[in-house]
Amino acid sequence: MLSTMGDKIEGYKIVEYKKIVFGSATSGEGIGYRQSAIEKMWQNAENVKANAIINLRVNVYPINDTLQESTAYGNAVVVLPIEGYIATEGTSTAARK
Repeated sequence: MLSTMGDKIEGYKIVEYKKIVFGSATSGEGIGYRQSAIEKMWQNAENVKANAIINLRVNVYPINDTLQESTAYGNAVVVLPIEGYIATEGTSTAARK
């Protein structure tokens, strides 16, 4: 799933905005709870037939002295590669597949 904290993905055109999707996990789920929250968000994006997330945010909130919750959210979108697009030096999409 392509993902970025920005509002566009370099080399791709947004063709459809789906909805805001969320994922959350607690530190009680293990050491990778932040990643788990992101993966749950990606699954929710796939459920609405999106293939990318823009405006990705991840927040961590304390629940009590020993437990934290991580929430990931962003705009689920459908993107298509821009035909003939050539990235220039120094251009970074900050995207991940």
